[in-house]
Amino acid sequence: MAITDFKNMVENARKLKGYSQRELSKRIGLSQSTYNDTINGKIKKPDIDIFKKIAEELDLSLDLMLKESGYGESFSIYGIDKYKNKSTKELKHLLDEYKKSELRLLEFDKQKRDTANKVRQKLTTTINHVKLMKQEKENSNTIDKVIDEIEDALNQLEMVEKKYNDKLPKDSPSGGLV
Repeated sequence: MAITDFKNMVENARKLKGYSQRELSKRIGLSQSTYNDTINGKIKKPDIDIFKKIAEELDLSLDLMLKESGYGESFSIYGIDKYKNKSTKELKHLLDEYKKSELRLLEFDKQKRDTANKVRQKLTTTINHVKLMKQEKENSNTIDKVIDEIEDALNQLEMVEKKYNDKLPKDSPSGGLV
């Protein structure tokens, strides 16, 4: 374990937060002696949960703490470099943003389904009008009205398609398709 780098990192973060060692130990549910033994390298393989608690309380990167303590890099073995060296607070914020974007996407999908359902109903009605026109030579539904209904349905579909394509990133495989 690279004791001095690890200890300096944790102790500097603790001091920046304004915690005494006793206060930090209490906040993370450890005795002060266990905390001291952990950051001084007296425990050969400290429990990773202890590191996690320290990282969360001090807004440190768990990945960096594990690396500095000799465990290696946790995120890099999974190929998740964009999360490397993020504090747990930053990771929680990213997760919250992801959840919000997921809800926005679900709402957007619901709007698309609702529009598609309305268009389907309109086309079904139009088909029924055309069938009636075919059966009855004198019907109040004119060919112009049928054409207008079909064009209206197509315009609604085009609006959904455009709105969907505008939401895609420009560099996505489907981005910009109309």
